[in-house]
Amino acid sequence: RVARGGRATDEDIRSFKSDYGIRPEVCLVLYRKLRLVDCRPPIKHFLWALAFLKTYATEDSLAKKFSTKRKTLRKHVWPVVKKISSLSDSVVSSSFVRG
Repeated sequence: RVARGGRATDEDIRSFKSDYGIRPEVCLVLYRKLRLVDCRPPIKHFLWALAFLKTYATEDSLAKKFSTKRKTLRKHVWPVVKKISSLSDSVVSSSFVRG
């Protein structure tokens, strides 16, 4: 975990990417783009959704990882996943696909 305003080490970035599937700067771009589709989730719900998209883990597994209930996880993850999906043309082609 990097302190606000601090510099992330290569290890911090590797760890973040391992958990969420994308680099922190791409995560920030995606989070900001969600505002374009009227989606403003708390950051923790956004990160839950990214973790789900990266792993496709069961709801029980992710709920345990994030110390929440399965029903709570589902309530907050799926709306964010659907909004991310609605951005797929602008986000996936420009940020995620690298040659």
